[in-house]
Amino acid sequence: MPYQRVLFTYDENNRLSLELWQDWENTEWIDIRKWIISYDDMGNIKEVIWQFPLYRGDPLQNEMRDVFTYDQNNDNVQFLTQLWDYLDSSWQNLELQTYTYNDNHKFTEELVQNWNTTDTTWENSSLYYQQYNEYNNYTTELGYSWNVFDEIWEISDRDSNAYDEYQNNTYYILEFVGGTGWEKLFDITLTWTQVVTGLDNNGNISPIEYNLAQNYPNPFNPTTTINYSVPLAGLVTVKIYDVLGNDIKTLVNKEESAGDHSIQFNGSDLASGVYFYRMSAGNFINTKKFILMK
Repeated sequence: MPYQRVLFTYDENNRLSLELWQDWENTEWIDIRKWIISYDDMGNIKEVIWQFPLYRGDPLQNEMRDVFTYDQNNDNVQFLTQLWDYLDSSWQNLELQTYTYNDNHKFTEELVQNWNTTDTTWENSSLYYQQYNEYNNYTTELGYSWNVFDEIWEISDRDSNAYDEYQNNTYYILEFVGGTGWEKLFDITLTWTQVVTGLDNNGNISPIEYNLAQNYPNPFNPTTTINYSVPLAGLVTVKIYDVLGNDIKTLVNKEESAGDHSIQFNGSDLASGVYFYRMSAGNFINTKKFILMK
């Protein structure tokens, strides 16, 4: 007998609207948590309510909810988190995140504020600025913390990325402000190598192995490119999945010749969020994550 199950409910547009988790206990299923999801007219997630029992076996009750606000470009400009007040039977503010975007729909500023229950006002907590290169890959993020005594922003951390001529991410470093200035917390160096194993009849380089590359750009809105390689001719499939593992779209399902291939994915009919794309060819299976940010 299974000890846990998850039940899914979808709305008339085949969008997930309820996710119910249950445990098997003695002779019956008992509810342990539930997510209730609603959408706006554009298909963006508008609200997510989280429900849990006060004690195991009790009826589910409201505990937390996330409320999303979008601008005319469907960019998520506010993310509000609230907690349920059992005494007043009402939602109480907890945290507010506000986003600003550039012309390419990349967010350039994130302001995080916490709710002061005494003064009933939002108080600054942290602030982030992101910069991008001409290929829309983010290069630098500066983080600031709010000094409540002097009421000023103080720089606290930064992370930086470097890219090669093909826009492969070659270096990442995270730093914080210490007693002597910037101090490195950690860094990562990435090396990209192209291996030439032979040429096909047209003089093109033949790949040595199957490969599924990270999409570019990522995050994206609404289109992105996925590159993949196959060393031998054969059936190739590339499919898109949501975070629940649902197969939502097939991009490739055909015989491919040996070599490098590319496919463009358009997510204009999907809501913002995290998705996965999976390539299958021969005995090769690989899955990567990408983010649709409208």
